[in-house]
This record gives sequence, C-alpha cells and structure tokens, in this order.
Amino acid sequence: LGERFVLIVLMMCKHILNGQVFMLSSCCQEWFECSECHDESKSHKFEFSRRKLRMTCKPCRKIFCKDLHVFTEKDKYCDHCGNLYCIPGVTPESKVCVESCKILNSSLEELLRQDNPSFDL
Repeated sequence: LGERFVLIVLMMCKHILNGQVFMLSSCCQEWFECSECHDESKSHKFEFSRRKLRMTCKPCRKIFCKDLHVFTEKDKYCDHCGNLYCIPGVTPESKVCVESCKILNSSLEELLRQDNPSFDL
C-alpha cells in the first residue's frame, strides 16, 4: 500500500485538482495531467495545435482519442466508460476560496446564534 500511495501522490496534478484524464503530449510522447504540468517539467510548451489529442481516462484507465477541431457535446465523455471528463476545473485557489467561505459562514452563524439562540439557517 505504501508504494502505491507514493505513486498516486506523485501523479496528482497541483494545478487542476479534479482532473479526469491524462493527456499524451505530441511533442515528447509523455503523459501529463495538464498542460501546465508538462510546461513546468519541459523546456517547451504543450502543443494543442495537433488535430487529435490522446487521453487516458482516470476512472477506467483506457486510452481514447479526440479530434479537437470537431469537438462536440458527446466528445466530453470517455468513449469506454462514459465518464464526463470535460468539467470545470477545481484549482488550489478555488478550493481555498470555498474552504474560506465555509469557515466565514460557520463563524457568522455562530455569532448570529449568540445574539439570537433560536436562530437557525
């Protein structure tokens, strides 16, 4: 379990926390979770100019390919398991904002309860 956990941690993207796919870079033929991960580890930028992008779905671990020039609504799903991989990305910054709002809301709720014991959201 320890070795597997280390492998999973090393593969986690620090830019997009809810990424659903790995992408194959056409320039260096290596897998990355996002273009920023690629750009940080290479001396060149990730190339999106190619027509087709090869991806591996994280839930089912199967490879599929999408043509980025004719991307439609049905292309937002894995060809194999149907996982919706084209979703709004959660970034570390947005996660901090959400957690901060939760803390502020609970603090506000506590203050309101102190002033009015029958208060309930």
